[in-house]
This record gives sequence, C-alpha cells and structure tokens, in this order.
Amino acid sequence: MDTEPTASIARLRDRLAAAQDDRERAMLVVLERRVTAEIVGDLEALGAAVTPDFVLRSHPAGGLTGEGRDAFVAGFAAGLARAYRMLWLDWDHLAVDGVTGTIAADGLMRMVLRGPAAAAMYPDSVDDPSSDYLASTPMAIYVTFRDGLIAREVTYADNSATVVTRHTGTGTGTGTGTN
Repeated sequence: MDTEPTASIARLRDRLAAAQDDRERAMLVVLERRVTAEIVGDLEALGAAVTPDFVLRSHPAGGLTGEGRDAFVAGFAAGLARAYRMLWLDWDHLAVDGVTGTIAADGLMRMVLRGPAAAAMYPDSVDDPSSDYLASTPMAIYVTFRDGLIAREVTYADNSATVVTRHTGTGTGTGTGTN
C-alpha cells in the first residue's frame, strides 16, 4: 500500500481496464470521478457523482451520517475547511458486481489532516500542530449505484486501529472546488 493518492487512482484504473462489461466499466468510471474529486477537493464533481437522494452510512460512527447530495457535499466541504486537506481509500481489494450495481472494497482510508485537527483527534500522536499528519484507518466500503450514479455508500472503519504519522508526501489537496 502507498501513502500517495496517485497510487490509489492507478489501482482503480487498473481495475477499470480489467472490467468485464459495460456496466462494470460505467460504475468504475463514476467511482474514479468521485475518488478524484475527493482527492482534489472538487465539490462540483463530487456532487455530480451521486444521486440527489444519496445516503451515506458510516459505522461505527453511529449510522446515518449524511442524506441527500447537498448534505453530503456540504459535509465534505466542512471537513475540508476545518480538518483535512484530502482523503482517499488505498485499495487492498476491489470487487465490482455489475448485476447488482454494487462495488465492495477494503483497504486503508487515508486522510491528510491539518495539524490542529490531528492534535484534537489524535493528541497522543501529534507533536507539532503546525505540520500535517496522515491518518490511516482500516476500512471496508460498499457502494450501490442507481441510474448511473452512486446512490448509497456504507462504510465500516476500525478507528481503534488508526495509525497517525507526520505527512511527508506531496499530496495536499486544494479544497478549491465549486458547488
């Protein structure tokens, strides 16, 4: 696994190249757009990848964490503004089922956190709040598609296994997308 988001996109593109049919390809193209939008902070592209009634459930965070495209994009924008510079999933496994319109994946959720946010979230792991930190959390994700867009996402994270290190990578995200 790698700590740079470009490797994550490369793995996703490799899976896209191996897609078995048009529906699989279409789902992977939308997922790639979504993931890229999250990495660069493009809020417009992020919203364009999900249905208007998109639902996000995040566990163990407490179930429903977002409902509707606007709430999802606003929540992501708020995270960019106060806590993280970017996030991505460093894929370990990625399975696509074109029949059911579902993608299942696991790996490490990577977040480049601003120092003050990292210090608040992981005080024992931060020694310099002026630096950025990389938080890596084991995660499984299930994405369901409808009408060519992402309609539902369910994530399961093992927050107790999060590893936080000073971020020395080049990825910083811009968070300058429009909505």
